Amino acid sequence: MWTRFFPAVSEMRKRINDGHLGEIKSVQANFGFRRKDMSGNSRLDNPKLGGGAVLDVGVYPISLATMVFGERPNTVYATGWLTSTGVDEFASITLKYSGERVAQLSCSIGVDLTNDAVVYGTKGKLKLQSPFWCPTKLETAEGVLDYPLPDVELPLNFLNSEGFGYEVEHVRRCLQAGMTESDVMPLEHTVIVAEIMESVMKQLGTMQSVK
Repeated sequence: MWTRFFPAVSEMRKRINDGHLGEIKSVQANFGFRRKDMSGNSRLDNPKLGGGAVLDVGVYPISLATMVFGERPNTVYATGWLTSTGVDEFASITLKYSGERVAQLSCSIGVDLTNDAVVYGTKGKLKLQSPFWCPTKLETAEGVLDYPLPDVELPLNFLNSEGFGYEVEHVRRCLQAGMTESDVMPLEHTVIVAEIMESVMKQLGTMQSVK
């Protein structure tokens, strides 16, 4: 998950771990856009091609919540609606964790959302401005911190794709150190995210979840 390696997210993680926000109680994040092709014939509408909001963009808010809380939620609750092709167009997800902590997440391929993320603690909050999955700005109590993207020579296909370099650098350091697992994106977090996504899709009744 390239999101975790952006400097803005690294700074958020550091402040959380250092106790700046006190006890973390809530994560709110959403990622949504209105797909260009609404005819039902696009890749996003095709259950055989990874279509639907959860698989396409829902993984980002779910992964962020997993990064912040670092454990499996006790309860996963999801609601939303499907397209005529059987993939999820919108999902609203609530993750309930131990110790009276909760994540409220949304994802969509049918409507534009605010695409930001906020972490709330007993001593304050931090906000990743849009686009939170590849952010360059972090709102803190002291003001907005800016993290300009590195310069690249060739054109890129996706928003803020220059930021993939942060993930590449981390993988390189892991390989040089002989590591078989990242300390920023542990294998267990990958499993947790996948389990949550599977639960959400089953609750929504998507075509991908039908055996």
